[in-house]
Amino acid sequence: MTRTDFRSGALVSAATFLVCAAAAGWGAARAGIPLSDLGVYFDGHLYLEIAKSFPLPYSSEGPDYLGQAPGYPAAVWLLRQCLPAALANWGLVALLVAWLGAAGAAVALWTLARELGLRPLWPTAFFLLAYPRWLSVASTAHPESLALAFSVASVLWYLRGRIAGSMVWLALAGLVRYPALLLGIPLALGILFQHRETGLRAWLWLSLPPLAFAGVQVYLYLAVPGFAGILDAHSVFWEAGFIWPFAALLEFAPRARVLWRLPDFWWTAVFVLTYGSLLFYLSSLWGGFRRGPSRFFMLPGAVAVVVGFHVCLDGPPAAWDFSRLTLLAWPFALLIHVRWWGATLPKPLLALLGAGLAVASFWYATTAARGAVELQSRRHPFLEQTRERLDSDVPVWASFE
Repeated sequence: MTRTDFRSGALVSAATFLVCAAAAGWGAARAGIPLSDLGVYFDGHLYLEIAKSFPLPYSSEGPDYLGQAPGYPAAVWLLRQCLPAALANWGLVALLVAWLGAAGAAVALWTLARELGLRPLWPTAFFLLAYPRWLSVASTAHPESLALAFSVASVLWYLRGRIAGSMVWLALAGLVRYPALLLGIPLALGILFQHRETGLRAWLWLSLPPLAFAGVQVYLYLAVPGFAGILDAHSVFWEAGFIWPFAALLEFAPRARVLWRLPDFWWTAVFVLTYGSLLFYLSSLWGGFRRGPSRFFMLPGAVAVVVGFHVCLDGPPAAWDFSRLTLLAWPFALLIHVRWWGATLPKPLLALLGAGLAVASFWYATTAARGAVELQSRRHPFLEQTRERLDSDVPVWASFE
């Protein structure tokens, strides 16, 4: 790595971190809560209790938490050990990990764009600011930003022919968010049939991600009596199953406004993000498989497995949360579109489009934060006690039946 590369990476990382911090701070201010308390909302309270239970995570007292992947809580616990307790409580640490993950993802995408022969500035700027759901998730206590950083790194190392590093990054991504393991399908196909790596060493490295996943399951079976698998544990929130492709999107999304009594403006945002992201991903498959060089088939392959899996899920969350569930496909679809037509657009038009999308992203991220605080405070009164315990290292398990 040259000095210029290091300086560019540092600038991209710092800018991403500050953008996420600004979005979170603005959202917390709109919700009328301290910034660190924002780490409790969305699913943050789940990850915080798991993080507090490290170094031997989870407990039979909290069976509803067993369906959550351990990677993000582990990172929160590790950073908490490194920072003075007076400097950052658990809520702020959870936010810091998400922002650091987003910064790492931006640097990984910058490097991947250069690996693809693209000028990385515009793709990285659009990656950070052009997708409202991404900024919302990256600025709050979610594992997606960390999983996405590891996933992009895995694809980058694959393109560089470094199979061992690619599988290590993928295993880490899978420990942060289990669906990231889907990327192992196109990676394995590329390693076996494109790179022609069919020896024992290649097979051993390919087995690392599923073995990491299996190791978590074995640990849970041994450490938690009565553990029946992550799908059973996660069913308390969403009893996910499989259905015909796109059935849930066609059936449930138009009913979301009635089911959740969403205001008109918020319903419009959910509708646009759900179907807009679907169209964006499907069009990237056309551009990637039909017009992209064969050596870069990994990009549309990643989009295909992530989107293909999630359009086959059943239940309302498969529709109204589609834009978050498929975030792992976002950087790869973006790079396909940039390679396809991005270079043909005039710079002033790109700047205007980027500015408009950035405003939309900040609006969505801050409005989502305020909405989550208001809605979850009404539905889950125990979160008030969770906010009061952000300096405590003792986990308190809740039941969500």
